[in-house]
Parts: sequence; structure tokens; C-alpha cells
Amino acid sequence: MVMKWPATVYHQIVNKPTCLLFVAAILSFCSLKGFAGEPADVGKVMDIHGVWLLDGRPLKLFQSIPGGSKIYRSPEDQKKYPTLGKILILLRDRTSIFRSFEAPGENHDLIEIPKSVADATPGGWKRLKSFLTTTTDDKHDVVPTLVRGINSQLQDQVLKYTDGRIDLSSSFQKMDAGNYLLKIKPVHSDSEPSPKLGHITFSWDPNKKSPLRVAGISPGLYKIILLEESGKDHDPTGEEALVYIVHENKFQQASSEFQEAESVVEQLSNRMTVDAKRSFLWAALQSISREGD
Repeated sequence: MVMKWPATVYHQIVNKPTCLLFVAAILSFCSLKGFAGEPADVGKVMDIHGVWLLDGRPLKLFQSIPGGSKIYRSPEDQKKYPTLGKILILLRDRTSIFRSFEAPGENHDLIEIPKSVADATPGGWKRLKSFLTTTTDDKHDVVPTLVRGINSQLQDQVLKYTDGRIDLSSSFQKMDAGNYLLKIKPVHSDSEPSPKLGHITFSWDPNKKSPLRVAGISPGLYKIILLEESGKDHDPTGEEALVYIVHENKFQQASSEFQEAESVVEQLSNRMTVDAKRSFLWAALQSISREGD
């Protein structure tokens, strides 16, 4: 038997604003929690080399891992490159899972992801996920260009901006004292300052840190590119860093958030490649800059 609503009751249900709010709340809840039976993500791929499969589908760097899933090396890829390939997964309780074919005696077993994993700290997993949230049409999507295996001494950082001066000390903390020729280039054309920034000489002394005055610069996302001092063209040396230049009144918060990203890299440093570390830190800086815009 099909039950029919009287017209007056039907209109009361459909037309009531409270009903619409109720429906909106249900949809919002579903979008946040997922539908019944849909596993929650419990991990992230922090480094990957070779072809690894998640329930039969290839995995990508920084991809989310659902609870209860199975991960294994592609048999074809393993056969083609028997001494290459590795994967590093960070779980939401800050423990990690590592598999490698690049060192004798390493575990090659199937990875069985737990169905659920508790957060190590309240809000920690949500914060980590926000660092890695990017879209292909996002203007802040910047991929670091790296020479594989080369560890840059110039540091990706959040830099304080005060009255036209930039504190570069945190980016240069691993650099030797001396004079450096550099270019500070906006990451996006729509943030191009006026006048355009030219070559800048920076005198770095770790024992006497002085902010650098840069004409025409404003807070935003930039690349610092070191240049050759010799030659008329002053070609790039290959050293570069992504920096988020932020006004002094927002610096403390932005810097603290970036330190969270650095702590993840530090925790995984013995198993995370230079390229993966850099990609993660760049993604974090872009995420923090989005929130600060």
C-alpha cells in the first residue's frame, strides 16, 4: 500500500524553511562524514617511488589512504625494477609504515591499513590534510624544480615583513656568511610588485642579523633565487627557496603553522627523500599563504 500525504500536510512539509535547513544539515553532514560504509582516510602517502597499488589502483604522492585498504607493489613494476621502489605512509596517529626494495633485508610484505586510527593530537590530522589540499586550477599550485639528491642550503620559510624590510635570517640560517646576489620573484604574475624587483645584494652575517629593505615588495608568496655574482647575465646558481612573506602582525601564527609542517619532515627525515620533503614544505607554504590572503 502506498501512503499519500494530504495536500495541506505536503505543502507544510515542503515549504517550511525549517525543513530546508534540516535537509541542508543532512547534506552537510554527509559531505563531512561520508555515507554509511564509506571508510575514513587514516593516512597519507608521504613518499613513493615505483608503482604501488591501493586495492589495485596506482597511488600518488600525498594521496589519502582509506582505513581497511591494502597496498602492494605492482608485480610488473617489481619485475622490471627489482632493486628499486619504496613507499612511506604516515598514519593519523603519527606512526609510519615503510616498504623498500632498495635495501637488502627490508620488508616487502603486503601493507594492510588499519580500519581506524586515532589522532595523535586533537586537530593534528585535519591540519596535516589542509597542508596537502591542492587543486589543479589553484593559483598557488607550485611544484619545486629540484636536482634530485641535492639538498639546498637555502631554506623554504615564512619571513617577517616590517615597513618594507624582510627578515631573511631563517632562510639563510644554513648559509655561510658573505655577500649574496639574489632575486626575489613573485610566484604569481598577479602579485607582481611595482616597480619590478631587480637583482639585490644581501650581506649575510649569522652573528649580526639585519632585515633587508626591498623597494616595491609587499606580503605574498615568492621565490628567492640565488644568482652568480660573476658574468654579465648573473645566471641562477640552482639554489632557490619558496618563502611566504607575511606582515609582522600575522607572522607568529603563520610561522607556528609552518613549524608543524617542519616537524612532520623532521619525524620522517631518515626515510623521506629530499624531493618529497621539499614538495611537502612547498605545499604547506602554499596552504598557509592561501589562508592568509
